[in-house]
Amino acid sequence: MTIQWTRSKDIIWEELNGEALLIDTASESAWVLNATATHLWKHCEKFGVECLVEELARVGNRQLEQVREEVRTFLEAMQARCWFKSQPVAYVLAGVSGEMAFSANYTVPACRPSGLIGGVRKRPSPRGNSGPG
Repeated sequence: MTIQWTRSKDIIWEELNGEALLIDTASESAWVLNATATHLWKHCEKFGVECLVEELARVGNRQLEQVREEVRTFLEAMQARCWFKSQPVAYVLAGVSGEMAFSANYTVPACRPSGLIGGVRKRPSPRGNSGPG
């Protein structure tokens, strides 16, 4: 039995310059995934995580077990935020290398706050901006 990871429907996301910007509508927060995490985010539903781990280890010239542990840690952190859900399934599609090829440099999958959503927006001033006045 293998685990299938699916993205939460509460996340709005867009890929920008190889990284993904995620907007969590439940917590009204914005986050940025690095290139490796973006690759996992984009492809984990269609291809199995193990297939993605093998691709990342191969491309990054890294030890398979080390990449597997880094990806597991990342997915568990995303699951704790309710951004990913996991469920056991009988099988997952095997990857077709052209569809899921990772072209960036491998780094440990990571997520950082974006800072795009910074609290309550103020009313516009008479000058038309959001500053005091």
